[in-house]
Parts: sequence; structure tokens; C-alpha cells
Amino acid sequence: MQQHLFKIHLKTKGSLKIGVYLLLMCVLSIGACEEIIEFDTENKGGDIVIFGRMTDDVEGNQVTVGITSPFDRPPIPIEFADVILYDEEGNSEVFQETLEPGVYEPQTLTLERRVGKSYYLEVCTPNGNKYRSVTEKMPKSVSRDSAYFNVETIRFNTDESFEVEETVINVLLDADIDREAGQQVFLRWEVEEVYSLQEVLLPPSKFPLWGWKTCYVINPVDAQKFFLFDGNDLQNNQLNGVSLAERSLDETFAANHYFNVIGYSLNFESFDYWNKVSQLTNRVGSIFDAPPATLPSNISNVEDLNEVIYGHFEVVTSDTSRILVTKNDIPVVFDSPCVVPPEINDIPINCFSCLDSIFALKQECLNCLILKNSSLVRPDYF
Repeated sequence: MQQHLFKIHLKTKGSLKIGVYLLLMCVLSIGACEEIIEFDTENKGGDIVIFGRMTDDVEGNQVTVGITSPFDRPPIPIEFADVILYDEEGNSEVFQETLEPGVYEPQTLTLERRVGKSYYLEVCTPNGNKYRSVTEKMPKSVSRDSAYFNVETIRFNTDESFEVEETVINVLLDADIDREAGQQVFLRWEVEEVYSLQEVLLPPSKFPLWGWKTCYVINPVDAQKFFLFDGNDLQNNQLNGVSLAERSLDETFAANHYFNVIGYSLNFESFDYWNKVSQLTNRVGSIFDAPPATLPSNISNVEDLNEVIYGHFEVVTSDTSRILVTKNDIPVVFDSPCVVPPEINDIPINCFSCLDSIFALKQECLNCLILKNSSLVRPDYF
């Protein structure tokens, strides 16, 4: 039996130069997160980058549009593009630009999501160029996932050769593969974390106009990692104890801390794309080897088929397994990062600058929305 489970860290080695710089920003099942995939590149920028994902769920439908930047910088978002999703019958669903430039999502889901049905994407940029993907068919969901965690203390050496210990959370997965005879099995998993931060509760006697709020933060656990699985040679239809992520403990675990494991059932075309990503990023050879070709995209310029385009449009079915880690589950006690200092009654009324200069209170404790990927919208499971 031969199984293919790729645990991929998206980094290139040494002098290996890949003529592509990709940005993938995806909305996972309950909210937005960024997943940035970077390849070492020597291009001068200016090439179009389009990533799109359509799911069978209300969440996870998103398209990002940008152009590559020179000097290996992140792609530049393209604003005010027209982004439309079509089904095989010509019905359409319009994507609107979000508050994040270059990121587009449907305001309402008007297209029926159905296994076996085909869809394609069109993007028209402000300069009049029109880009269209090939038609992709929605696959059947083939995996029933069960995620869980354990706590482990690891030892490692620092750059100064000191041995240190660190307590980490390991996110693990069991999966039951449910397929019909002859059905192909292609899967990919991502992990995100969700936690809350309550701003400091300042005493009304000193800060009569202060009103605190609670933010909810959603982040990928490791944006430079994904997990790809080819289950066509799997005989017992089960995966057990697959290690998906490792997260060190910190003060974000002072309150309830969730991990969402998002599993995607892919069609062959999407699996082939991500498999080629793995081959490029894991390629090892001498400096005299011919450089690898750029990844082919399933998106093209309608009027100029020779234009270089990076990115991919995929149609997937998704499923989320959720893990809750409470403070009782970990061996370390963390205080809230936004505790009111006991000496606060000694400062002048409404002296917000005193909170920083005297007590060194973190800025996010006064405005939690400055945290990346934070929101006042409470997830329904929180």
C-alpha cells in the first residue's frame, strides 16, 4: 500500500529561483484569514495574480486579485475589479470588494451549490482586461474528520546553544474516508485559531467616558503550511493521528481558545495544482539544473492567451472540525493581558497616556481592533 500525505512548508532553498510569487488570501469556514504562499522570485513585477475559491458552504467563497511586485514584495491589490462567478447554465453570482482592498466576496449566495455541477470565474480589471478560469466541477465530500489535541513539552537549542523547554498544543486529526467504488480521493487541510481579547476594564471614577469592548481574532496557525492527501491507494479508509499544527502556549490561552480544522475535498485539477506547488517547493538539485517551469494557471486572459498569469480557481466541498482548549486543559496559568493596575487610582482623571507611560499597558488593551484579523463579530460557537 502506498499512501501520499504531503506536509508542506512553502520555502525554497539556496539559489533555486522560481519565477512566480503567489498570494492566496482565503476565507475559511467562519471568517477571514490570510494564507500567503511565497516563492523566491526574480521577476520585476506587474503580472496578474488571481486566486479564487468556491465552496459548498456559506463561508469560504472568496477571490483575491492583485499584481506581482518587484523585489519579492507581496502582490499589490487590484481594487474596483468586476468579479463574477458563473455556473454551467449561465447563472451568475456577483462578488463585491470587501473592506480589504483586492479581496472580493459574494454579498448573497445566488448560485446553487451542488456536487457534480460545474462553475467558472470571470474577473475584469479596471484597465479593461478580462480573465476567465476553466470550468471546475464540485466534488463530493469524502472525509469525516475528527480533530483533537494534546499538550507536550518540547526541548530545543537556541541560536546561543542554550537548551530551553516550551509547552505546545499539538493539533491532531483522525479521518474516515467515505467513497464509492472507483471514486477519487483528494484532500487538503488547513488550521486556524480563534480567541477573544477583552479590553481593560478602567474604573468609571477615573475614566467616566470609557467603554470597553471584546474582540475576536481569527488567524491561520501557520500560513506557510498546508496538508495535501492522495487517498487513492488507501486501503482501510482511515487516517489516524495526523499531526496538523503545533502552537506554543501564550497569554491568548487565558480565555477559551478554539482551533478550527478545515478540510477540503478537491477535484483532480485542484489536487494537481497543489501537488505541483509541493514539487516546486521541495525540489532539490544542483545549481546547474535547469530552473523549474512556472506553475500553470487555470485562468487566462480572454483576449491574450500568452499573458503570464499566476493563481488558481478551485471548487471544493469543505468541512470544519472544531477544538476547544480551556485554561483547565493546559498546565500553565496565564493572567489576562489587560489587567487593571492597582495603582490606577493614583493617576489623573482621563489620563490615557499614563496607562502607557506609567503602566506600559498594551495598545490592544485600549483598542483591540488594532490586532490583525480582529473583529467585534462574535462567532456563533464562541
